[in-house]
Amino acid sequence: MSTDGTGLDQKEILEALKQEGLSAYAAEAYLTLLEIGPADGRKLASSTRVPFSKIYSVLKELEENGLVTREGSRPATYRPVDPAEAFEMMKKRRIYEESARLDALARALSPMMAKHKDAETATVQVIRDQDAALERALRLIKDAKFGIKAIIPPVNDEQAKLIQLLMQSLVKTGLKLQLIVGGSSIKLLPKEKGIEVKTVSTVPLGLLLADSHSVMVLIYLGYLSTLFTESPPLIELTELVFEKLWEIGKDVAGAASPQRNQGVSFQLHRMASEPAGV
Repeated sequence: MSTDGTGLDQKEILEALKQEGLSAYAAEAYLTLLEIGPADGRKLASSTRVPFSKIYSVLKELEENGLVTREGSRPATYRPVDPAEAFEMMKKRRIYEESARLDALARALSPMMAKHKDAETATVQVIRDQDAALERALRLIKDAKFGIKAIIPPVNDEQAKLIQLLMQSLVKTGLKLQLIVGGSSIKLLPKEKGIEVKTVSTVPLGLLLADSHSVMVLIYLGYLSTLFTESPPLIELTELVFEKLWEIGKDVAGAASPQRNQGVSFQLHRMASEPAGV
């Protein structure tokens, strides 16, 4: 069989896809979709050796790996994702997963190092890469068990997308959330009930505090930087900053009360258009 310009024939490509973690059926289905274009389950099953009884579990495997997108229903059409885009996302996901495993291992081994009196451990990690900072923040949210406090700083349009992603992740946890924002950032909040929100006229920094165990601080030094720490004294200091701002803040209904605001969802749109500090 002729090659595709990479030096690999179809059999070798299928084997390479299997080495990347796909089942044999999924590898064949993805390669077939690249050749014939979007198809429903019945058409794809008839174009491959995948039994119809297994075709939707195979498509689910491809979807979970980011290799296809589903459109419509009854029947759904499955469109192959461009290989360059799909494998770039897969690469980033693997880097994130590997980083998470290494972080977990480091936390498990740190107490052993602490037994040595002369051992020195870093208490603050500076993260200058925006994507790395986002991954760290998402892990912080995912690992939280009880509650999260956050201060949303002024951001530009690009950073607003990242803040909104973090807000969506916060809501999905179902944990108690306390948020402080400047008037200009109120529009970034998720429109959900049961979130405690305060506004202040000036937001000095960004802050993400999880369970009083870990904290991430966003600062601006001509570019976006973050500081991450699990040091108790530093966490205590950031909690104090948060509590002081919370005391002077106003809830989204305009009443300076720390109680949960039950009208958040319908007040957000109105507050988004009000001047900062309202």
